[in-house]
Amino acid sequence: MEPKRIRRGKVHSRCQEVVKLYSDGRSGYRGVPLLRIGGLWMEKVGFKVGDAIEITVKAGQLIVKKAGAHGNR
Repeated sequence: MEPKRIRRGKVHSRCQEVVKLYSDGRSGYRGVPLLRIGGLWMEKVGFKVGDAIEITVKAGQLIVKKAGAHGNR
């Protein structure tokens, strides 16, 4: 079984989006996957601006949940 990879982050208020392109060493630049979600529905399911979050990365899945109170920011 593939080990879980957990990333940590924070819920932010609306801000300017900056998209970076990275050199691939051959053909110049390539796009990098980016996912940006937001909306009042997030507040309705318990996320608030400033909340710490955990993102678990699995094959074909990103699971976003509020970080526990066990020492996370």
